[in-house]
Amino acid sequence: MDSLRGKIVMYEPEVEAFTDDKLSGRAALSILPPGYTDPVFGAAWFEARVRTNRPAGTVEVLEVTVSRAKFPDGGPTREQDLIRVMQAQMSNWHLTLRLD
Repeated sequence: MDSLRGKIVMYEPEVEAFTDDKLSGRAALSILPPGYTDPVFGAAWFEARVRTNRPAGTVEVLEVTVSRAKFPDGGPTREQDLIRVMQAQMSNWHLTLRLD
């Protein structure tokens, strides 16, 4: 678990479904654990509750649930640890996406 702490970067997500105030998709991400010089890359799948601002052309993410994560060297236990770490960190993020 300690190796999964550090800086998490989520790259632009790919939306798979967007209906009303529900959005689901996946995103590439990287984790730079403490003491490492190179990040570890992987992917995460998520569901989110959102608020759409059509005049501004934005979608504000209100709540995110990470349902699955995949890393090249990760097994089920490591992936569950990663989901816990991401969920904890993402609850502090203020994400706004472009509507288009």
